[in-house]
Amino acid sequence: MLKAPVYRNAHGRAATLLCRLAGTVALLVGAQVALAQDTTEPATPDHACAEDQYKSLGGSSTLNCVANDLVVTASAMINNNTVGACPNDGQVHTVDILVGIDSGSPERYDIGYFVGQTGNSPIVAGGQCSVAIFPTTGANSTATVGWFNGDNNACGDYHGNSSTTNLVTGAKVTCIPTSATDPHLVVPYAIVYANNQSGTCSTVDNVTAGTSSKCQSATVPVGNVFVTNDADPACTPDGASFDGTTLTVTATITNNDALHTQAADGTTFLTDLSGITPAVAVQTVSCLPTGAASCTIVNNSNVVSGSFPSFPFGTSVQLTVTMTFPGGPPGNVPYSSALSLTTPASVLPPASDGWVINTDAQSPGYGTSTKTNACVSATQLPVKLQSFDVH
Repeated sequence: MLKAPVYRNAHGRAATLLCRLAGTVALLVGAQVALAQDTTEPATPDHACAEDQYKSLGGSSTLNCVANDLVVTASAMINNNTVGACPNDGQVHTVDILVGIDSGSPERYDIGYFVGQTGNSPIVAGGQCSVAIFPTTGANSTATVGWFNGDNNACGDYHGNSSTTNLVTGAKVTCIPTSATDPHLVVPYAIVYANNQSGTCSTVDNVTAGTSSKCQSATVPVGNVFVTNDADPACTPDGASFDGTTLTVTATITNNDALHTQAADGTTFLTDLSGITPAVAVQTVSCLPTGAASCTIVNNSNVVSGSFPSFPFGTSVQLTVTMTFPGGPPGNVPYSSALSLTTPASVLPPASDGWVINTDAQSPGYGTSTKTNACVSATQLPVKLQSFDVH
């Protein structure tokens, strides 16, 4: 069994994500983050989901979850300044989930929690779920707050006007993004409950909604976990030539690291030539892709940037920039320029190769990874001796 390390951040630290359900759901990734919790309960994986269980226990209609006894708000926050990644490998992975439950005034009975294991909604027939029931008491429960046993069975009941956090261990999820353009992980869940004490509940096999409306279900995007490809784009300076008037510099960006073999679509690059010495004036820019790769490149006041909308494994793009010297021939002086690469949040390159992930949840680049000075072109003008450093 894979235990939570299937989610990782670029630095291998624990990543924690919080999403409000009828309270909060958080996947604990890597080593458990020290968060206070009221209860700990194991999930039973590869189980029937909420809809099928409801029918098998005598439910006469289809779950619709319209009671809204537990109002769902979907949000996310980041803990410990980390960002998580879920590998885009199509596999089912085992994680721990922190479930926070906030209730209104009514008491609710026999609470059950279902997670769709393959992106499936637990209230749709078919598919498999990881299922958990909650205990009848908690670390912070009292006679009027939190978990209690109002119907004398094994499934926890819940006081009104309560708020608890509950660690569900060993649940299974599949790394599925929100959409083709949004790489945030989605977690389909359902919480089921009864509104009276007449139910029978002893295990995950007979926890169910009291009626077709007594449940809460959603597929929520997780704000700080991204479904990511494993790729490590690299930059190699190809050379520089100077004809006495024009300096031509070329570099090749590749996606061919044998240890990281997925696409790096959406990778961007930037080289800022606006403040280098001697001063230059960019004249032309071009990019030449191989295979199924594609590229864009623009010059904006001597800042050359662009992207690789399609960047499959095994392809490359050659960049060429020509420039002149507004102050006239520069004479015998050194020239140096650096190029940086940035991958989108949907691509997670290895931190060991110099990539730094953006963990600022308020930043537009949240979840992206940048390799500053991915390659540096250096030469002596006029060109007599060239040296190229690759970092």
